[in-house]
Amino acid sequence: MSNESEGIQILLNLGLSYSQAKIWLTLVRLGEANITQITKNARVDRAEGSRTIQKLQKSGLVDEVVDVPRRYKALSVKEGVSVLLHTKEQEYQTLVKDSEFFTNRQEEPVIDIEENNRLRATSGKIRNNKYLSQSLAKVEKSTDLCGDWSGFRRMINNSAYDIPRLRKKGIPFRIILEQPNSRHAMFEIEKFSLKNSNVELRFFKSSQTMLFLWIFDRTEIAFSVMPALDWAQARDLSNKNHPALFSSNADALLCLGQTYFEHIWVDAILLESMVAK
Repeated sequence: MSNESEGIQILLNLGLSYSQAKIWLTLVRLGEANITQITKNARVDRAEGSRTIQKLQKSGLVDEVVDVPRRYKALSVKEGVSVLLHTKEQEYQTLVKDSEFFTNRQEEPVIDIEENNRLRATSGKIRNNKYLSQSLAKVEKSTDLCGDWSGFRRMINNSAYDIPRLRKKGIPFRIILEQPNSRHAMFEIEKFSLKNSNVELRFFKSSQTMLFLWIFDRTEIAFSVMPALDWAQARDLSNKNHPALFSSNADALLCLGQTYFEHIWVDAILLESMVAK
């Protein structure tokens, strides 16, 4: 890459257009010149050169020299880059303030804002984990969960999910998971079950709808549906797109979710049967 090409690339990164970068570097090299000399050396159209010079003047990179014909003088490379960096810094600070203003006032998207009949959607791994762990921390009576093995493993290894509290208080925790695909996974599941006597764990009998479902005290439900043929494909889609997690305390959705869970629960494979294989 030539020195000029490298310089133009740096100026592009600092916010100049290609035409602005080329004409400014040409004027830096010439020291002082009129528009004819500038456009001839930069090999650009005169009209384009005139417009670009005006923009460079507004940016503070070019000064006009009172003369006939009108002449122009560029700041040195060091001074010009300093001006551009300062402009970038101001833009960054403005962006930071605007972003803080936006995030501090941004509400979760809510469908139906009535407090006792809301459906809320969140997205992003961090936000979803925060909601789920906080909801689990409020559980006092029971909780039901169905989902994939890898997601469950991440949960039990994440200290934000206070599983020991459920065990100490003897809060019933029913879990339905995809069938593990390795002996090691089965060993981890069995170990978790033995450690947590409040947990009752079963496995999907077949490929059900790829629905992640968590019910808290039968008063709050969280769910996410993935258009996949199996849990492996669902995990792949989830890692790429981070699908929205819906949550609600609406009676109709709670009834629907609990009915689905109970239907799957009755048909699910007992942990003991899997261990015996």
